[in-house]
Amino acid sequence: MNPDMTPTPTPPHTPGQDHARTDTAGRRRSRGRGYTVIGIRDLDGSLTVAGVIAGDVFLADSEPGPEHASRWADYFPDADNPDTAERLAHDQCADG
Repeated sequence: MNPDMTPTPTPPHTPGQDHARTDTAGRRRSRGRGYTVIGIRDLDGSLTVAGVIAGDVFLADSEPGPEHASRWADYFPDADNPDTAERLAHDQCADG
């Protein structure tokens, strides 16, 4: 929004433009595929899942928390359903 309250124009989309990004593991991904898992990870590696969201929630990230747990999030582009994404998240946290 501009200071005079008029909407900021959206830049035009260039046909063939690559909108792919990379996830935290450096894998290429594109919007609308896979699932983002968000939760709390204890120091022992166990994960309490708070939610599984379709697509890439690129504002979700992991951050250190207090001594006993951390906020945790990652995107799984190869997950074809929420259950698979949650299983992959648990496996990743268990591996360290």
